[in-house]
Amino acid sequence: MGRTLNFILVDEEGTKIHATVNRPAINLFDSLPEGSWAQISGVCVSSSNWIDCNHFLSTHPYMLVLPSTATISPISPLTDRHFFNFALFEDVMSGFFNIAYPIDLIGTIHIVGKLSPAKNSANAERSIPFTIRDQSGNELYCIAYGRVTEKFSLEWSLIPDGDVRILLSEWRVSASRKMYSGLAENMIVDGGKYCRFYLNPEFPGVGGDAHAMERRDESEMEISAVDDSDALSTA
Repeated sequence: MGRTLNFILVDEEGTKIHATVNRPAINLFDSLPEGSWAQISGVCVSSSNWIDCNHFLSTHPYMLVLPSTATISPISPLTDRHFFNFALFEDVMSGFFNIAYPIDLIGTIHIVGKLSPAKNSANAERSIPFTIRDQSGNELYCIAYGRVTEKFSLEWSLIPDGDVRILLSEWRVSASRKMYSGLAENMIVDGGKYCRFYLNPEFPGVGGDAHAMERRDESEMEISAVDDSDALSTA
């Protein structure tokens, strides 16, 4: 199988879609920086939105295929809003959350566990567990793996004492403990290949927890310009 390149693209309304690039077109897109805005023309639409049937990259029913004949032009940002879709902790803990889709969460770090195994362990993937809480005291158990582990461990070591907010973007609910034990326990949130995290994040409109942001969104109104061009940002 040839090399492929995958993106999560988002439009100015916050709708995310999985886009894939096959080998002949990789040179056209591999320098596209994360967080940039671009107008992409000549894309193909596919009803297949999966790499693995249990591991979707977005909830969109379709996927974009970016061929070598596509054209791409950088544009000015269409909005400065964030593109996080925060899940409520109680929804994740319910045992009925769809584990096939990525998830965004925001909360306060409660406990950070031990980094393991030792760095000199041969070919062993390192991990670090931690728990996060929302403002209602609901708690989720999380694990960072591989590259995310090293970055998390370093950034955590540089944070001064005190409450630390964390934003998890494109993470995953790996399995419900309730599913296997029959007990109504928290679910495990697992960082995957496309995940990001931000300690004490400073994004416009991001603060509190998902409940607080829901209440704020209900009291605000945004008027957006309408444009039928395919302008997208790389999430």
